[in-house]
Amino acid sequence: MAVTGSRRDMLHFGCGAAAVLGVAAAADALGPVRAMAQGALSSTDSAEDFFYREDWFGEPWRKPETAVLIHGNAESSLVWYAWMPRMGQEFRVLRPDLPGLGRSRIPAGLEWTLPSLAAFVAHVLDKAGVDTAHIIGAKSGGAIAMQFAADYPARTRTLSVVHVPFVERDRNISTPSFAPRSARLG
Repeated sequence: MAVTGSRRDMLHFGCGAAAVLGVAAAADALGPVRAMAQGALSSTDSAEDFFYREDWFGEPWRKPETAVLIHGNAESSLVWYAWMPRMGQEFRVLRPDLPGLGRSRIPAGLEWTLPSLAAFVAHVLDKAGVDTAHIIGAKSGGAIAMQFAADYPARTRTLSVVHVPFVERDRNISTPSFAPRSARLG
């Protein structure tokens, strides 16, 4: 299920409505927008295993490129909230909640592997009707973004990752390095 928002919604139900309708009527008018902004399920939506938010604040006649923001572990799509005012003017932004996090359920039989989570992101793109997108991931979402780019190169326009966990395969993880940070960084 997607949650969408636009400048038109904010203008229609925002300050102008409060001035014209009065405070009590504005609270009633904000009801649908507040439910939409929070991603509430309507009675017509089917119970699906995934949830994503969709943002586009640009001109309605433009067809923007799509950017997908993949969050890290123990987070949800809401962590990208502060990025939306600027990114939403340039890109159609999809912010999925990864399985078991935020409002997405864990699908039956889900394998907790990077290829499976990359397939989850591909499913979100399919549901949103997107062929290619800029893929952006932070923390463990960066690892998922890299796997997505490797598995779906034709659907990846660009790849950006930040703070991706890294483990040296030859190193024994159970023995931490006691070298000071300055020595480890060179």
